Amino acid sequence: MLHLDDQISADQFGEQQARITKEIENLEYETTNAVEAQLQAGDLSQRFEDVAELLTSLNVSDLWEHADESERRTLLDELLQDVTVHPDRLAVTLHGAPALNVAFSEVGLEDSELSGVGGGT
Repeated sequence: MLHLDDQISADQFGEQQARITKEIENLEYETTNAVEAQLQAGDLSQRFEDVAELLTSLNVSDLWEHADESERRTLLDELLQDVTVHPDRLAVTLHGAPALNVAFSEVGLEDSELSGVGGGT
């Protein structure tokens, strides 16, 4: 309307129209990205719940007992990121989880005299 009433020039009108168009495009892009991120988060959340449900129903002791040596190695490789031996404990890290401190006696080893760890933490 301002352009038609000769209150701004055609150049100013064009510049403002281009600026507003660019802002609209940026907002549409940001909105699309936000929606996609929410969908991905929902998908990841659902996959996590599916895995948690599977792990809850999984009898690892039974699985371990019936697995041969190769299958046991595969289970360990898939679950464990690393095991660090300290003078007084083991630090066991599972993939995607913080390290757990484990006393030697908890895994059938003799505790160190330096041991102060009792139970996983």
